[in-house]
Amino acid sequence: MKLKLVIFFLFFISFFGWSQTEKYDYKDGYNFISKAEKSFKKNKLKKAEEYLVKARNSNYGFCGNSWAGAYSSIELLEAQIANKKKNYDLSLKILDSINGCSYGGYCNRRDVLKIETLFLKHGKNEVINAFKNVTEVNENHDDTNNPYSVFLKEFNYNFNFGGSYSTIYVNNNGEPIEQEQTSNKFIIVARKYKFYKLIEN
Repeated sequence: MKLKLVIFFLFFISFFGWSQTEKYDYKDGYNFISKAEKSFKKNKLKKAEEYLVKARNSNYGFCGNSWAGAYSSIELLEAQIANKKKNYDLSLKILDSINGCSYGGYCNRRDVLKIETLFLKHGKNEVINAFKNVTEVNENHDDTNNPYSVFLKEFNYNFNFGGSYSTIYVNNNGEPIEQEQTSNKFIIVARKYKFYKLIEN
């Protein structure tokens, strides 16, 4: 009899705890992300953070692309909030953790935001000059999220980049525009990515 009472008690506690936990589906999750973005634009950072917590607790289904896209949006906004708070190291840490490039993660936006964060932390001219000193690029064959990296010795920072890319130098017909010839391996690779527009000479 005592065993049955114990089992019933444990079941009741478990059920009560489960029923008190809010469950959000993917529609809720995307709605929270949207509300967080609107709050951020209004500089309501605390409210934006509250929505992002709920977005993280949402279920985006069985599709890896949905999870990658949603979490990428969440983390990009978290990094922007950190920048608003002038916590640039935290912002870079968040951005460096974003993955899922081949599954819907916004890695082009991630890399652009990394450059913008470096501008805020070190100054635009200093960052551009640091990239001018880069001629080589390391290839990370085992990392589909960051297939390339360069070390910025001026800031002791390893700038990882890549993943999905789109050719940014195209004409009105969408055809690639021929670029000035260069032997700089970093420039040859970086030209494919949107962040390069921010640092090109």
